[in-house]
Amino acid sequence: MKFLISSRELNEALATVSGVVVHNNITPVLQDFLMEVKDNKLQISATDLETYMTIEVPVEADGEGRFTVLARTLLDTLKTFPDQPLTFTCNPTNLSVKVTHESGEFVISGHPAEDFPNPPTFSPEAQTTLEGNLLALAIHRTLFATASEDRPQMSGVLFELSPEKTNFVATDAHKLVRYTRTDVQSDQSYSCIVPKKPLNILRNLLTGVESQTHLQFSRLNFSASWDNIRLMGRLVDARYPNYESVIPKDNPNVLTVDKDMFINRLMRVQNFTNKSTFLVRLQLAGSQLTLDAENLDFSSQAHEVMPCSYSGADMEIGFNSKFLIEVLKNIPESEVTMRLSLPSRPGVVEPAHPSDENEQLLMLIMPLMIGM
Repeated sequence: MKFLISSRELNEALATVSGVVVHNNITPVLQDFLMEVKDNKLQISATDLETYMTIEVPVEADGEGRFTVLARTLLDTLKTFPDQPLTFTCNPTNLSVKVTHESGEFVISGHPAEDFPNPPTFSPEAQTTLEGNLLALAIHRTLFATASEDRPQMSGVLFELSPEKTNFVATDAHKLVRYTRTDVQSDQSYSCIVPKKPLNILRNLLTGVESQTHLQFSRLNFSASWDNIRLMGRLVDARYPNYESVIPKDNPNVLTVDKDMFINRLMRVQNFTNKSTFLVRLQLAGSQLTLDAENLDFSSQAHEVMPCSYSGADMEIGFNSKFLIEVLKNIPESEVTMRLSLPSRPGVVEPAHPSDENEQLLMLIMPLMIGM
């Protein structure tokens, strides 16, 4: 079996699925690409057992077959080629593939194709469709707030589908993000936790892509497909925390401030915080916001004053400046609103003037005790 393909087209296809491959995997076949030729189409697959990805490209084929090739070797070799035709000839006897090009040839070994894992099969329990760039945006808005892998129930993004809207939620117990799209619905209510790795891959591939992306979910797996690409993966097998219970509903104290100015002041005073808590005190009164930080170990302190719009009772509240800066940087608008109730209750941070009527962005940050 042999086939002809452009080196540029092949390189682009391999680059798309290569993010799934773990090159130092202890299972040798998982370091390979699986290539399957049928009906003048080449399907390339990669997996790490948790995530499975395929892409399909046209080729000029003589026969049909399937084989594996070492991913890193093929990727590194193709980087050296200008765009030119490549002829792949598969030798099933010694599990090798000869690649002929304009100035020579090379041979890459592989493993038995039957050893390559099969893609997950599942019957969808829920599904929805949205533009690729909207899915990438939802992932971008939430992924930064996920927890580490040692807390699996918070290590991914919660997808909450319903006939009215879709929520994307992430939290690490210090900060929380709920991103809502009212223009993305499902026929039935469904929720699941999608892990970080496939979400990172989807964000990278779908940014700026206007193609419709079809999402399907079952009890154990999910699938995202668009154009000639499909990504499948296992869901996080855990129960997501009841995040709604920590969002305060009554927040009479409302601060509105220029985001960039706020970040600038926070970054400045952060240099004078205790490095275990990064505590910054915010004092709110009238049209003035005061930021204070101190590090008793080094007898250093900082004091900043900036204009703001504030309505409510005068109050002082403390936050981890690193977390607060991270939250603010992930709000796209130039002005932000922080809604507060008590110094011991979380602060709700939102865009002051949302620019898209189909999205709602709510971020929450837990306070620190002033005496810390």
